Amino acid sequence: LSGDQLSKLVIRQQYDATAILSNLMNISGTALPGVFQTPMFWLMWLIHVIFFCIVRGAKCERGDDLLKVDPKCFDAKESFNMVPLAFGDLGVLNTLTGFFIVFYSGNCFTRYT
Repeated sequence: LSGDQLSKLVIRQQYDATAILSNLMNISGTALPGVFQTPMFWLMWLIHVIFFCIVRGAKCERGDDLLKVDPKCFDAKESFNMVPLAFGDLGVLNTLTGFFIVFYSGNCFTRYT
């Protein structure tokens, strides 16, 4: 690596163990500025906002007795409750994700020590 490339990889923020809040709020020296500069991030964010507004804004037509006119119409809360995935079904996925995060963090830590 050349000196210019190496200087881009060096973290310029000095860690202060007593400044917990400023450490949590600081994004310089992380991957976030690079992520925010990619068009793919903003495209995916825009798609998410569009679908969020569609689902959030979908209201079912209700009659005078406050019952739905069309029984096939679902509000956002009702459609969320219809997801056939129970929280317990995610146990294996959560375990694997936790393992890989710890494993990856360990590998990253050993690179810099």
